This record gives sequence, C-alpha cells and structure tokens, in this order.
Amino acid sequence: MKFDFDKIVDRRGTYSVEYDWSSEQNIEWGTGPLPENYLPLDVADMDFCCAPCIQAELQKVVDHNLYGYCTLHPSMAPKYYNAIIDWNRRRYGWEIKPEEIFYSAGSLSAITHVLKALTDRGDHILITPPVYTPFFATIRDAERQVTVSHLIDQEGHYTVDWEDFEKKAAAPEVKAFLLCNPHNPVGRVWTEEELKRMHDICTRNGVLVISDEIHGDLLRKEETFHPIAKVVDGKNVVVCGGANKTFNIAGLQASHIVVQQPDLRKAIKDEMGLITPTPFVIHAVIAAYSKGEEWLEELREYIDANIDAAIAFAHEKMPKVKIWRPEGTYLLWMNFGAYGLSDDELWERCYRKAGVGVEQGRDFDEGGSAGYIRIVTATQRSRLMEALERIAEQFA
Repeated sequence: MKFDFDKIVDRRGTYSVEYDWSSEQNIEWGTGPLPENYLPLDVADMDFCCAPCIQAELQKVVDHNLYGYCTLHPSMAPKYYNAIIDWNRRRYGWEIKPEEIFYSAGSLSAITHVLKALTDRGDHILITPPVYTPFFATIRDAERQVTVSHLIDQEGHYTVDWEDFEKKAAAPEVKAFLLCNPHNPVGRVWTEEELKRMHDICTRNGVLVISDEIHGDLLRKEETFHPIAKVVDGKNVVVCGGANKTFNIAGLQASHIVVQQPDLRKAIKDEMGLITPTPFVIHAVIAAYSKGEEWLEELREYIDANIDAAIAFAHEKMPKVKIWRPEGTYLLWMNFGAYGLSDDELWERCYRKAGVGVEQGRDFDEGGSAGYIRIVTATQRSRLMEALERIAEQFA
C-alpha cells in the first residue's frame, strides 16, 4: 500500500475525545473512573493520519497565517462546490447544482437545521432503531417527538418492518422520517428498491425524508451506495452528508446539506442564516474530494481486512458471539446474548475488566437491543486485535 494505515499515531495530548477523555469527565457522566490501560473503540472516528493532500492544503492555510471570518457562496467559492459536485457525479452518478449545497458543521447540526426549517414544535419524527444514538436527543432538543419503527433482525441482516413502518408513517403527527444510510450501527446499505419503498410510503403520507448519508463513502468493496436523492430525483428529500467520516476530518466540521427541491431549499436557507466556516474546512474539503480518492480506496481495503480479521477472531475465540459482516461503515455490531448476561454485566466485562471502550446496544435503542455492543474497526490492526484479545479473555 502507498499509505501506511498500520502506523500507530499517539493521539494523547491532542484534546481527543477518545484518548484525552478523563476520569473526572467520566465521573461527571456517571460511569466512574476510566479503566486502567484504557483502549477506546467507541467513538466513531479513525485513528489514521489524514490523506497527505489534505495536510498539504492545510499547511498552506497555516502559512498564510490569517484566520478571519470566511463565507461560502457559488459565486465566490466555485472550487468548493465543484469538488462536492464532481465527487458525487464521478462516484455515484448523482447530479447536484451549486445552489443546492449548504455548508453545515456536522450531520447532527444539519439535521437540526432541517427539522427546525421544515417541521413544527411537537411534530413527531420517525426513526428505525437500533440507530445512531444522538438521533433521539437531536429530535428532542429541537422540541420534536420521537416515533420508532424497529428494524427486524434476520440473523444479523436487518430489514424494515414494512407493515409497522407504513402504520407509523401514516400517523398524522409524524411529519418527517430520519433515515440512516448506511445504517449506524447495524451496517446496512439500503438497496434502491428499499429506498424507493421507504420514500414512497413517506411521500404518500406527507412525511419528509431526511437522509443522513455521512458514512456513504465507507462501504465494503463489493457494495454499492445509492444516494436517495438520486433514486427519487430529489423529491421530498433532504440529504445530510459530507467529508467528515470519509476523510477523518470531523474535528474540522466538514459536512453539507443537499436540497434539490426549491421550496424546501428556501425554507432551509432562511432558517440557517449566515454560517461562517473556518478557512481550514474549506481547503480540506476541496483537497479531499479533488485529490483524496486514492487514499480512500486504500483505506477501504484496510478497513475491509480489519473487519474480516475481527470476525474471524470472534468466530474462533468467542464462538457464542453472533457477528456479521456489515455492508457499510467501519462499525461492528456484536451480539453477546448467548452468554445470558445483563447489559450491565456485559458492560462490566468489556469496559471495566477488559478496559475496552465499547458502545452498548441499549444506547442505540433506548433500552432495547439487549446483549449487543458496537465497536469501531477504523484503527490500526494491532490495536483492534489487542482490544478483541482483552474482551475474549473475559469470555473464555
């Protein structure tokens, strides 16, 4: 490989959420002091250095040494808009216009903007648990209500409960559906047929589709990602995406919203007002989408191999654990239910005894998905395997 993803990078002392999280913070959150020799695999960012093309462009910004307010508009920042447009055309055959793109700091802030622009206080927002934990809080923080339609677990391959989904979408209080594609944490990459069916049900019932596609570039090599707006010609859909996860630049806040329906676009523009990105994020996005493709393809190969190694290890050392290869994301969704442990007991073994940071399944389902954990595989293989060894020792 041209890029060295095995290189261990010390992230301590860099204000990292993963590595500099303190025992004091943990105690404030009610989970006690950090375990000794703590090894985090819970926060969904990557332990890999960014693509050199991004570093080179950021160095130019540093050398310029002036970091005042910046703004984005198609009339004065064509490189930024064209980078996003060309990326989606080249990789997905999705045609976007500059005026359809809005800068956003992150996918959650994007979702908040859309909810406030296109729904009203008290409206219900449909989600499909187990799903990205902050969806629940984001909806409630926007003073909306959560309606759930649980996915069906078919031996690790999750599908929509279509009867329940249609019933929930038909409820008059439900005004939007928050789609996760690829789905975090279960790793589904929804097919064109599934996306059309979800969109059709929502549109017939006057429900807006808000699609979080922040992991859209991170798939297994054999999988194909379908932006829902391309599938349905941009009608009744808002897409929240960006370079944050793809190029490991979430700390730069590199996301965007795509709105192809003019009336929806105006409402969102009015709600967002003037947002001032940093010069670093503008240059990083241009570099990533214009020059980062080779790095991404090698990254995907490395993550695929990590996932395969983790699954093979689990099958050998923890045969009771049910684990399936995700179609997308760099996340593994692991079912420890056969051990008959409570969620608290599972957490105690993985976190307290093994010293590995994991996300509990119940966090993605407000108490459901008992016996599951989620781990992040986007780290050096040696770290990943050390973490799995530690966990396996607790289940020998």
